[in-house]
Amino acid sequence: MADAVIEASRRTIGPRRTAIVRCHHAAAAGTRRATEARQSRRTPGADAGSQPALDGAARPQVPCSSADGRRRRRHVNPRKRHQRTALPPDGPVAQGPASTIPLPTPPEPVLADLSSMLGRETYPTWIHAAYADVASRQGRLEARIEDLDASVSLLHTKMETIIGQLAAREPEKEETMPTTKHWTSKDLETFPDDGTRYEIIDGDLYVSHQPSWHHQYTCSQLIYVLQAWSHTTSLGAATGAPGLIFAEDQDVAPDVVWISHTRLQGTLDQAGHLTRAPELVIEVLSPGSANVRRDREVKLSLYSRRSVDEYWIVDPVAQTIDVYRQQAGRLAHVDWLTREDTLTSPGLPGFTCAVAGLFDTRTMSPRSP
Repeated sequence: MADAVIEASRRTIGPRRTAIVRCHHAAAAGTRRATEARQSRRTPGADAGSQPALDGAARPQVPCSSADGRRRRRHVNPRKRHQRTALPPDGPVAQGPASTIPLPTPPEPVLADLSSMLGRETYPTWIHAAYADVASRQGRLEARIEDLDASVSLLHTKMETIIGQLAAREPEKEETMPTTKHWTSKDLETFPDDGTRYEIIDGDLYVSHQPSWHHQYTCSQLIYVLQAWSHTTSLGAATGAPGLIFAEDQDVAPDVVWISHTRLQGTLDQAGHLTRAPELVIEVLSPGSANVRRDREVKLSLYSRRSVDEYWIVDPVAQTIDVYRQQAGRLAHVDWLTREDTLTSPGLPGFTCAVAGLFDTRTMSPRSP
């Protein structure tokens, strides 16, 4: 058929194109013969001539084009070819001079599972090598676990020994840490008389600096209204910043006090300080958180324990008054007054005072509390 095609091409397209067709047919024939040769090598004994391929026998040289040869050499990987030829055959582990120590054989249950998965009774030698590696790692892991168990046991033993030694040791004596100085009235006698107010409450020293105009104005107004009522009733007297000494470590000077004539008898010491709680104690707040805490917390506790009947805390900035009275053995908060309210007291019969009149509104406007 090829000759017929060539003859037809000679008559129709000329001699030059006929040579081109002849080359194409030769290349196709060479490619076909190369393909048949590769298939005969893959399946020995089943080549085109039905003749078996003998091991060691010289195979016939099959001509092929140079392009086909380059293609074959390019796709062959020598490394993969080495790996394919180096795979061990199926069957038991070979005992040759290179391997004098036999690999461990997997247990029967493992071999049975392999048989069911592979569908045959023989196994590749790499299975034995893999099992040997797993067995070696398991052995090292078990040895490591034993070492850890021994270390933990030794640690427990040491801890028990230390605990026993600590339990057997005699208790050490507590060392008294140095504390702050416990101030008393005798310490106040050594302080300079420079206008600074020094007070001692439960052994702690409190220092007040020079008061402000608004502080002193409110104190003066309180003394004025209380004295005016006292002159009318002749029940007692009011004064500012007297020394009030309850004990050696409780020496204070309230801003304003009112005391009845009856209680005043036998209350003054040789220096003229009060030694008993007056009926009414008034503290006017000074700026600063420490001053506010002293009047609202520390002095409130002191006056409550010393049985002061009534305690007023006056805020000249907010222009308010907090009223405390004795209830169930302590000073309890009973009222909170603003500048629109009127100040009264059950301990001062008939006493009334407008709260707004206690503050200097010409120099300060009220602030929201």
